Parts: sequence; C-alpha cells; structure tokens
Amino acid sequence: MEGNQPIGSRWNFDRQNRKPPKGKLTLPEALWFEPDSITQDVINFIKQSEAFQDNQNYWLLEPFRWAVTRQQALQVLKFFIEKR
Repeated sequence: MEGNQPIGSRWNFDRQNRKPPKGKLTLPEALWFEPDSITQDVINFIKQSEAFQDNQNYWLLEPFRWAVTRQQALQVLKFFIEKR
C-alpha cells in the first residue's frame, strides 16, 4: 500500500479468478453434527435464561449442527478441503 492506494494502482492482478463459474455451480452439503448430550444441555440452559426469554427473536439455537469438539472441527476441515 502507498497510503490508502495499492502499489501499482491496481487492487486486483488476477482477473481470471474474478469471473463467475460457468454453468450451474452445485456444492456438496456441509458436514453437520447432531448435538451431543453436553451441547443439548447447554442449549436447554440457554433456553431457560432470562436473556433468551427477553430476546428470542435474536437467537437461533436450533437446529444446532456445528462442530463442538476438536475431532469434529478437524473432520469439518478435512471435508471442506477435500469436497468443498
């Protein structure tokens, strides 16, 4: 950067990668998990909280299908690299 401008006066030197994909792009479904008992206990605890009761429109607790352990996170990473 030179001040607030890119060196060479161009932001993008790779125009080929800025074109939209040809044809219909379909991605495989993401890798999701069902909540284990600890995660379900936490979801239930949050549902009982005053903060949740007062602001239900701002919370999306279910479906909760995110990785919550290191092992699950590594599975998601591997799946993303190999499939998505």
